Amino acid sequence: MEKSTKNFYQLTNHFLSNSSELNLFPIIFDQATNEYFLNIFRCYVLNKDVQSNILFYLTHEVSDSDWFDTISNRYYGTPSLWWIIAMINSMINPFEDLTPGTNLKILRPEYIYQVLREMESIAAL
Repeated sequence: MEKSTKNFYQLTNHFLSNSSELNLFPIIFDQATNEYFLNIFRCYVLNKDVQSNILFYLTHEVSDSDWFDTISNRYYGTPSLWWIIAMINSMINPFEDLTPGTNLKILRPEYIYQVLREMESIAAL
């Protein structure tokens, strides 16, 4: 298996939005089966200095009606950035219910562009 030189558009004829989590996963080519796939098992860990610096974050107390997409929509104006909230809060399984009363770190909206801009370089690793 090797990293593909083709991008998502070349393989699927579909453009990914800048906020698509699929941008984080490299495309792998399996020579044995002649197939392309996304390496979804690749893990990303945030820089500990950034993760611990409270200046980068707002705090959100989870209510009974909250879900990652609704929180994302509230702070970022789109539900599609839910994965950033899960990643920043080291959520292993973001499909589990959020516990009301829990405080989540929310990356300040002014830093979202930086995360999205760096996604291409992350996927290139």
